[in-house]
Amino acid sequence: IEWSTPPGVAVDHYHLYRGDSAWASTKYYPFYDEGEAAASIPPVDSFYIAEEDKTYYYYAMEPYDDVDAPATSFPDPAPVDNYVYFVNAVDEFGFQTPFSDQTQLHFIEPRTKDILIMLGKPHPVDGVSPASLREFYDSLLLGYDHDFYSIRDTVYFSDCTDGFPRCVDWHDFMRYKVVIVDGGFFDNSLSAEYEDPMKGYTRYLLSGGTLVAFSPLARLNGYSGFDPPNIQPTDHWFIQRFFGVDSIAFMSVGYCPGSIDCHQYTGLQWAESIEGVMPDLAYDPANAPFTDIVDAVWPCGQCAPDVASFKVNEDAQVTHVAHTLYPGTSMLEGEPIGLTVENEGTKVWRFGFHLWYMEPPAARELIEAIIQPQVKTTIEPDTVYAYWANAIDPQPLNVYLGQFPEGLSAADVDPATLIVNSTVTPSAWTILPSHPDYVGEVLELEIPVAPFVDSYEPVWGTSARQYRVTGQFLIEYDSLTASGTVVMSGHIPGDVTGDGVLDISDLIHLVDYMFRDGAAPRYPPAADVDANCSLDIGDIIYLVDYFFADGAPPRPGCAAE
Repeated sequence: IEWSTPPGVAVDHYHLYRGDSAWASTKYYPFYDEGEAAASIPPVDSFYIAEEDKTYYYYAMEPYDDVDAPATSFPDPAPVDNYVYFVNAVDEFGFQTPFSDQTQLHFIEPRTKDILIMLGKPHPVDGVSPASLREFYDSLLLGYDHDFYSIRDTVYFSDCTDGFPRCVDWHDFMRYKVVIVDGGFFDNSLSAEYEDPMKGYTRYLLSGGTLVAFSPLARLNGYSGFDPPNIQPTDHWFIQRFFGVDSIAFMSVGYCPGSIDCHQYTGLQWAESIEGVMPDLAYDPANAPFTDIVDAVWPCGQCAPDVASFKVNEDAQVTHVAHTLYPGTSMLEGEPIGLTVENEGTKVWRFGFHLWYMEPPAARELIEAIIQPQVKTTIEPDTVYAYWANAIDPQPLNVYLGQFPEGLSAADVDPATLIVNSTVTPSAWTILPSHPDYVGEVLELEIPVAPFVDSYEPVWGTSARQYRVTGQFLIEYDSLTASGTVVMSGHIPGDVTGDGVLDISDLIHLVDYMFRDGAAPRYPPAADVDANCSLDIGDIIYLVDYFFADGAPPRPGCAAE
């Protein structure tokens, strides 16, 4: 236990106190009475005043120990879980300062398990099948050491006399590296009902755990189960302290009877990753674990229910934004729907949707990106031109991996396992002692440009694309994951020669191909200038009109050959 010296006091020694209640310093603050408190608090002293014919009693908490100045720390040889500690200073005349602020001791178990999934109180009446939620997460987290904590099960144990929230013991969280909060539509363990008296998630975070919260957490923000579309400022202290959110936009599932197209105010279809660092996530209605009751309250078969977007403050980094079926009416369209915050030594992730109704492959990628320490990656050059794939002797791209998890280095990577965008195998790799953009050793990968370009859907125009490197470490961690962004300058419609320029040589190349047994176009869709998905005389006529008769510019084509 450590403390600082109070200003302006010539300290002789300190009284150190501890107690089994967070209110100990208030309960035992020194005071006098005529014996009213003597039955519950043993008095330290008493004295009789003859003039008043009264006996006064003095109460004060006995110090746990004394510490001589100038020392300002104390190693407790017999700590007790949940005890609070506080001190006051005593000068040479016996004058005592007020009590210090309290600090509370918690025993933290070693984090020996990977993930705890807090399911809240899912129940078929709430529209979600509890068994389906477990099945989804069991499949999603295959290979991770994970457990479920269902509050509905916990509070109905026969020996749980206190009920929720006291029967949900936050000590159970501590052995997990990551706690995922998810559940049904109308209840969630991360609520004011739980966090205000117990502060279980607060204690877990401040102990160094990682919290991942899915769902709008509407009850934590004061919503009921029947709220119309609206935007509310966040006023709960937990949201303000840990989530970096100033307000949320939300509509309760219970607000929507089946006859009203109220889903047009939300209508989430997919969540787009910002800067491509994490996967995009799309709603998957075929696998959503809904019960029949959902059909009566949520008529939209192609958009996700129970969704919120956020207005964030400077503490939060946005990870995803929403895209909807109804961009003209949805209050979610283009708004942040995923975020992460690092603050007070903690890391939290918050998503305004349920993970269990998203497509499983992307959901798995998201969990891996959160749990598995991310390796830094960059690509050089950082702009890739699609026509490079057509070069006779194209230069390879260089992908760099560095700033590995603590205790690991480039030498701990198994290069034979590395793959880019699930299909591209590096042609060579080298360990570099340094790189201007990294700290420490860097693994340099040579990537063939043609399969890298082909790993994306046909690209027209210029856009930022995510690339992803996966592989394995030789020790400690099972897998390596790194995601970065590359600018793709796409194919040019009409660039038959594949040299990155649209000019008369492209028309000549196409004429040679069709009438003189010339070489085929480097990229057939670029030669399909009228976009009818075939290469024929019409494409030559189209280019002639473009070059010589002010015709329309070539269009992105779709011809396969």
